Amino acid sequence: MKRLGSLRGKPVAILEAGWASVAAEFGERASEANQARYYRELEEWAGETNTTVLFFEAFDEPWKGDPDNPLGAEKHRGLFNVDRTPKHELKSVPIDVER
Repeated sequence: MKRLGSLRGKPVAILEAGWASVAAEFGERASEANQARYYRELEEWAGETNTTVLFFEAFDEPWKGDPDNPLGAEKHRGLFNVDRTPKHELKSVPIDVER
């Protein structure tokens, strides 16, 4: 990622980054495997560029979005299922919560 001259030496934070594990509107791109890859690669990039990234969001939220679309992306962006269990693919993603 190319840094802008005016930001050189300044801290950068991405305040909301996420990937849906289920989403009718995104087809096969939305999957637990792709969600895990996204977070793994984003964590690696953030470390290399000293960028703070806030993952969105912790838990799936089935009440969000269109109530007539249970497979909508807004409902399935969590790192964990709605019952607070980790998504299968994310169990193997080492995320540094201290950085």
